[in-house]
Amino acid sequence: MRKEAEQKAIAILQREEAFAAATKQELTELIHHETTVLREFKKGQAVLPAYGISHSFGLLLSGGCLAETGRRIVGKAQSGDVFALDKLFSPQKETALRLVAEEDGKVLFVSKTAVEELMRKNFAVTQSFLQMLSAKIDTLNGTVVAAKSTSAEEKLAHFLLEHKKAQSNELALSPDLGKLAKQVGIGKDALNRSLDRLHTAGAIGFRGRTLVIENMERLQNFQTKGEDSE
Repeated sequence: MRKEAEQKAIAILQREEAFAAATKQELTELIHHETTVLREFKKGQAVLPAYGISHSFGLLLSGGCLAETGRRIVGKAQSGDVFALDKLFSPQKETALRLVAEEDGKVLFVSKTAVEELMRKNFAVTQSFLQMLSAKIDTLNGTVVAAKSTSAEEKLAHFLLEHKKAQSNELALSPDLGKLAKQVGIGKDALNRSLDRLHTAGAIGFRGRTLVIENMERLQNFQTKGEDSE
């Protein structure tokens, strides 16, 4: 592996919560583990699932991919992204997620075996990994609860409260709000109306393109409105 690719791989891992407790030397050993595989791909090729590779997660060193489930495009992976990390210890070898290259690039696959060795050397990495998985479970639970909510405001309130538990009281907004609308499970028009109502009520505020939770009690009031009416 060239030095440039090595440095990029380490930088990507250092941004991941799961490896926050690992030293640079440990990350270097991880990406140079005997089971680690560096592959090049061409536009149109399947990056995931990868032939001959299972129980691994990927670091996209260059290029970009479309993420698909079935025949539906659900997102994109860009250079610097990590994929399948939360599925690393799943007993299932196959995943419903499929990545197809939009352009030529390179991906580094790091195996479960390599991560397990790192965890045995540094228990703090195990703790960080569990924290990452717990945050994803909290977000998933919030999404399930929000799906049962009866109004757009409730769904948005559920999502923001779970986001605060898992990450922080701030949320960066995309220019068209499309990403947030998909995460909450409502249309963009309904999202805009809900943001206005939560803002008017003093539950949230805005700082540039960042949403800030300003009053937890008022935000929780939006969450409990639907529960009281059941």
